Amino acid sequence: MTERQEEASLMENTTLGNIILDEFTWDFMAAIFDGELYSIIVEIVAQTLLIAIGVAIATKCLVRGLVRTAEHAFYCVLGLFLAVGEALLFRHSWWLVRMIGMPSLELMHSTLGLLGFWSGCIGVLPKLRQWSELKRRHGHTSCISIKHCLTKHGLCGLMGLLLTLGCLLSGLALLGIRNVSLHWSHRILGLSGFFCSICSQWFAFNSGFARREWRENQIKLFKLGSLATIITVAHFELWSLARDVVYLMPKSTLGPIGVKEEESS
Repeated sequence: MTERQEEASLMENTTLGNIILDEFTWDFMAAIFDGELYSIIVEIVAQTLLIAIGVAIATKCLVRGLVRTAEHAFYCVLGLFLAVGEALLFRHSWWLVRMIGMPSLELMHSTLGLLGFWSGCIGVLPKLRQWSELKRRHGHTSCISIKHCLTKHGLCGLMGLLLTLGCLLSGLALLGIRNVSLHWSHRILGLSGFFCSICSQWFAFNSGFARREWRENQIKLFKLGSLATIITVAHFELWSLARDVVYLMPKSTLGPIGVKEEESS
């Protein structure tokens, strides 16, 4: 039976009894039987949450005509939430690797990161234009603008944008420099930037715009969805970082803590 399964995994179309398995289907079944069903479910949940929350907020902003706060929310949620989240997910997507290969996957990862930062900058620009207009007309910015910048929503959003910029710059540097520290900095900056952006979005649900557009129960669902998004999207990157930490640890350290090195066959 084992030899038969091995032959089936190597052939594009193989018949086992009355069941026809192609290469992709066999890999999917093997992933389930190898104990990776949990990761598959987490990825599906993460994709669903990202798309559902992103589309819901973007649609509401489009209905409002992308004016003032709606424009700000539209570009920020598409860039710093949806695009950056998808960039983190796609980097660890097992099925995309099988379909398009690692080089194409890395290109998609980089493109989503660039789009996320670009859209995030466009989302912040309306607020900057508002502050500059007040400065030009009255010689100072209003207290409301200053308070908005100093809120948890504003501070987390700016921090998320800056961390995403750092992730983008380190990613561009990795195209020409292969360095472990730089690679780790890129991953940690990206994960931290996404975390700050989610926190900013969480606090944004307490704003007047959110309370005007959605009911209290809907806002609670958005908050729960944002919390679940952090957990599911960060799951793959945190697991990968933990695995790399163990891999880089010296053998003299692994022995006392009970971690055995995998034997090569």
